Amino acid sequence: MNARREARAHAEPQVAHSESRLRTQLGGPKRGTLDSGYERIRQILLGYLSPILVDSVLDRALLARNLSPTLLSAAALGEVTADIMVGLRLFVPEERLSQLMLELAETLDRGEP
Repeated sequence: MNARREARAHAEPQVAHSESRLRTQLGGPKRGTLDSGYERIRQILLGYLSPILVDSVLDRALLARNLSPTLLSAAALGEVTADIMVGLRLFVPEERLSQLMLELAETLDRGEP
């Protein structure tokens, strides 16, 4: 019985989380590094939302614009951030929302990709 279970486990593809799969495929920055505008935006959002929600929101915004974290110019990052701001109103308490918007705007004003 164990041999059958092991054979099935080897036959089934191993599925990574979407975030790790995306980062591996794209060669994006590792978690905890702030060497890209995308990662800075992600770190800010993590101060307000759960990691799974942050990654979902960012992944959907990138997908909608057919972009990837590694190929974001400063202008594209601004567009993606503007796209997610509308949805953030649903998840961030009103009393914290203005601070989040200021942090995102300050990061974008730096203009670094």
